[in-house]
Amino acid sequence: MKFISNSDRKLIRKGYVKIFILSILLLLAGFVVTTVANIVPRIDYGDPGYDEYIYFMTILSSASVLVQNIGIVLFSVATFLGALTDESLSGEVKRALVIASGIGIVALVLFNRLILYFF
Repeated sequence: MKFISNSDRKLIRKGYVKIFILSILLLLAGFVVTTVANIVPRIDYGDPGYDEYIYFMTILSSASVLVQNIGIVLFSVATFLGALTDESLSGEVKRALVIASGIGIVALVLFNRLILYFF
């Protein structure tokens, strides 16, 4: 029983590499946003712009976490789709892609647990 037709497989096979590249770009963008948030100078509680500073830092950290989570999810989806649809890959490579997808899911869970722990 085939759940995905051959024409759908060709479309997905071409698309999973694009999804993988997008996931890497999103992960990098999340790390850049985190770096920028850490470079912004700290403002003390007594300064007049303290409320705006806290609001800005909250937006930056939330955007960073969101972009990194989306990147990890897309990474897991892309590696799993690659293992399922690309017939030109050997069995060992397909197995490694499924393992990488599982590691991506574990990384997503651990990343979210660490975020909840630190914030």
